[in-house]
Amino acid sequence: MALLPERHRLAAQPELRLEQLGEESFACLEEESLVHGLLLSACERAGFAPKVAFTCREAASIKQFVAKGLCIAVLTRGQAGSEPSLLVKNMSPTAATRIVLCWKKDRRLSLAARAFIDYVNKA
Repeated sequence: MALLPERHRLAAQPELRLEQLGEESFACLEEESLVHGLLLSACERAGFAPKVAFTCREAASIKQFVAKGLCIAVLTRGQAGSEPSLLVKNMSPTAATRIVLCWKKDRRLSLAARAFIDYVNKA
């Protein structure tokens, strides 16, 4: 999902292509994050390297930079959420990854483990 400030030049478009964001400044999660790697790979396939203006540990910090009009961001649907001060746009092409969870069949899972598995299955 692309996060834009309310008055962004692409605000009126219902969906964005990644190529349209090539000249923008980005706020990204830390380099070690999966989302950061997915963004770099997607941008490379789209023919550009993102101009990373801010690197943050938390999506909430990224959203603040975007809301102030300092940059844009690309986050997962769950991280993007819905914020009244931000525009959240679908993007194409989409980026995806596969998450594999393993646990012992004969072992009882804690409530937290079951809740995590349910969360991942819905994502």
